[in-house]
Amino acid sequence: MWDKIVKQWIDLAFWWVPREDRAPAPDQEAVAPKKAEQRAEPAADPSPASIADDLTVIKGIGPAVLKKLRELNITTFDELSKADADTLTEKLKGSQPISVAKVRGWTEAAREQSRA
Repeated sequence: MWDKIVKQWIDLAFWWVPREDRAPAPDQEAVAPKKAEQRAEPAADPSPASIADDLTVIKGIGPAVLKKLRELNITTFDELSKADADTLTEKLKGSQPISVAKVRGWTEAAREQSRA
């Protein structure tokens, strides 16, 4: 354990020193600019349906619930407002207790957000 800690400390202390294992391979250098160019290209004009809303603005939806909702393909206020509260409660149950009343509150809040 201590050997890992000491190695990490040394790596942090001497971050500026070039090392062979940190340097990219010659063929990776040629590929790296191409990847950067591909990322720089703007994506096609996204349709309103493909843009995800920030569902965490609804009280009670945090990062964990947001992740579960995205796994269920619920990414917008409109999709959440149309979801059945009973079915959604069953699908979201897991490590934290979620009640049907709480999910109904989320769907109502999503309706209000989608109107705004």
